[in-house]
Amino acid sequence: HGVGRGFRVHGRRSLVAGVGIRHEVQLDVLHRLEEPVEALLRVAEERAARDHQLPLAVPDGAAHQAIVDSGFVRYEDIDLVTKGGDRIPVEFVSNSYALDGLTVIQCNIREISARKKAEVSLAQEQAKIAKQMFDVIDSLSNVIEARDPYTAGHQKRVTNLAVAIAQEMKLAPSMIDGIRFASQIHDIGKVSIPTEILTKPSALNPLEVAMLRNHAQAGYDILKPLTFPWPVASMILQHHERLDGSGYPNALKEEDICLEAKVIAVADTVEAMSSDRPYRPSRGIEAALDEIESQRGQLYDTEVVNACLDLFRHKGYQFPLVHTPEYRRL
Repeated sequence: HGVGRGFRVHGRRSLVAGVGIRHEVQLDVLHRLEEPVEALLRVAEERAARDHQLPLAVPDGAAHQAIVDSGFVRYEDIDLVTKGGDRIPVEFVSNSYALDGLTVIQCNIREISARKKAEVSLAQEQAKIAKQMFDVIDSLSNVIEARDPYTAGHQKRVTNLAVAIAQEMKLAPSMIDGIRFASQIHDIGKVSIPTEILTKPSALNPLEVAMLRNHAQAGYDILKPLTFPWPVASMILQHHERLDGSGYPNALKEEDICLEAKVIAVADTVEAMSSDRPYRPSRGIEAALDEIESQRGQLYDTEVVNACLDLFRHKGYQFPLVHTPEYRRL
C-alpha cells in the first residue's frame, strides 16, 4: 500500500510512496486491520483532542501474534521511491497497539540518507584500517621467519591450514579473521630467543628447551598492550596448551583454552611434524595426521581434529608450497 493507506511490506524491499516523501519528516500511519483507515484516523483525532498523550496498550497475545505472523510488526531499513522516481533509504518501524477497543498498527518512517552515507564511509575506513593491520602483521611475520631460515613459511602455512579448519568448522567470519591474524604471528615471541637455539642442528638441552618454550609467554607480553578486534594475545599465549593440562606455559585444561588457540594448536602441530627442522627431517603428513588422530580428545580438541582430518583425507587439502603464487597470496 502507498503512504496514507497503511503499509504491508511482507517480503517486499521497496514501496512506492503515493504522496511523495519529504526530508526529515516522520509519518505516523494508524491502520486497523480490515477497517477503513479514515475511520480509525477519526478515532485517533478525537482521542488526541481529549488527551495529547494516547495511552496505548499491546493487544491480547493471540491477536498480537496474528499481526506479527502477518508481517505487520517489523523493524527494518527499506527504500521508498518518490513520485519523481528518486529512491530514498528510510527506517521503517511498525507495531500493534490497542486503542479504544480497536487493534491498530502504527507505522513510522524516518529518512536515513545521512546515516547510510556515514555507514558506508565507516565501513570503507574500517576496511582500510584492517588492510593496514594485516600488512603490518605480514611484515612482522617475515621478520620472525628471517631469523630462522629452517622454518621459512611456517607461520603462513599454519595460517592457511588454521583458516581452512575454521572454515570447515563453519566458525563465524569474525572468528576466522581473528584466527588468520593470530596465526600469522603465533611465533612472534621467538624474537626473544637467540638464533643459535632456533637453528641448532642437534637436540636442545633442558635449559634451551625452557628458553624456547618461553616464546608463547614472550609473544603474549609483546602483544598484550595492543588493542585488536580479537583476543590475539590470548591465542598466542595458549597455542601450546593441551586439553589434559600437559601443555605450556600455564598448563591450562580444556575449558580454559580458547577455541581459536585450539585451532591454531592443531594446525601448528601438523605443519611442524610434516616439515623439516634443523634437528630432524620431516616425519611426513601421514605421521602428523596419525598423531593428532591418536591424541584426539586427549591433547587436541575433537571437533578441530575431525575438521583437519577431513580436509586432508577427503577434501584434498595440501599445504601451499613456498614461493608459489598461492603462498604469496597468504
